[in-house]
Amino acid sequence: MKLYVSGKVEDFSFKNYSLTEELDEAECILILPGGLETFSTLFQAIQLKKKVLLYNQDMYYTSLIKNLYEGYQKGYIEDVPAEYMQIESEKEEIIKRLEEK
Repeated sequence: MKLYVSGKVEDFSFKNYSLTEELDEAECILILPGGLETFSTLFQAIQLKKKVLLYNQDMYYTSLIKNLYEGYQKGYIEDVPAEYMQIESEKEEIIKRLEEK
C-alpha cells in the first residue's frame, strides 16, 4: 500500500509502509493534526476521491468534520464524508486501521 502522510508525524513510525510524496499515487492518505498545508492536502484528497484516514487527536478536526457533514446535508458536498473518510481519535486505532489496509 502506498501511503501519503500529512501533518505532525513525530509521534508515528512509518518504516513498515511504502510512503509516497505524490498525492495522486497514494492508495491511502493519512491526515494528522497540522497546519494549513495539511488542510489543503485533506481537501485535495477529497477532491481526488482518495480514501482518507483522519487522526482527530484531541478533537482537532471535530468542527471541520461537522462542517463537511453540514455541507453534505445541505447539498453543497456530493458524497457523505463517511464514504471517503475514516475518523479515529486514538493513535492505536490509526495504527490498527493502517495495518488493515
